[in-house]
Amino acid sequence: MSTQRQAAGAVKAGEQIGGQWAPQNRPEVSAPPITSGDDMPGAVELIQYRSEIDGAVVIEVDTIEGTGRVRVNINDCAVYDDDPEAPEDKSPFGHLENMTQTERLAAIQGAMLAHLKQYPDDGYAMYAVGKNVAREAQHLYPELIVSPERTTDDEGWVAPQIINPRSGAEDTVICVHTSEAKTGLEEDEGFDFDTEQFSFNYGSPEDSHDLVYIMESDSLPVRLPAGWTSN
Repeated sequence: MSTQRQAAGAVKAGEQIGGQWAPQNRPEVSAPPITSGDDMPGAVELIQYRSEIDGAVVIEVDTIEGTGRVRVNINDCAVYDDDPEAPEDKSPFGHLENMTQTERLAAIQGAMLAHLKQYPDDGYAMYAVGKNVAREAQHLYPELIVSPERTTDDEGWVAPQIINPRSGAEDTVICVHTSEAKTGLEEDEGFDFDTEQFSFNYGSPEDSHDLVYIMESDSLPVRLPAGWTSN
């Protein structure tokens, strides 16, 4: 159960608010308690109040042991979906766990837009941060597989191959660089086992600042194999 109501400047629904927030005088919103029943193990209680600090309407969800997973929707958008009693050493985006990639990105985009409504000057900085995150997260992406040439009884000589680490199928890798154009491998000798180097077909030298590597078939990010570089 929350212990932050007093710190947040709690004012129960229906009470008049003085000071700079008095003119807002928003209508009360009822929030009846939800009790356990045959179809709802555990229970939650919804508490509404207005903060004396900034005038915001606060909806607090108090849980008890056994409530389990709770999903909170605002205008049909899930802003929380987790077990509040679970360990706290989890991602702050745990409520996105059961969403599709499209839904996760839409939720994150919505949070970013909400931030910009309050801090519009952060627009370009957030754009730069996004690029930095994509670059700095290289170690989290699955490692690209490069298969050397080989000879098999069934196929005979097999040329070197780039393998998609997610599908296990032959694929090719694309470099997305800081000019935000997508650059493919050179047509001839696009990757070299002797030098352990990928050669991307940059349009001009100033483009050759790698941002992230993605697979052609699914556009999902990968990291280069250990010891490999790009030029």
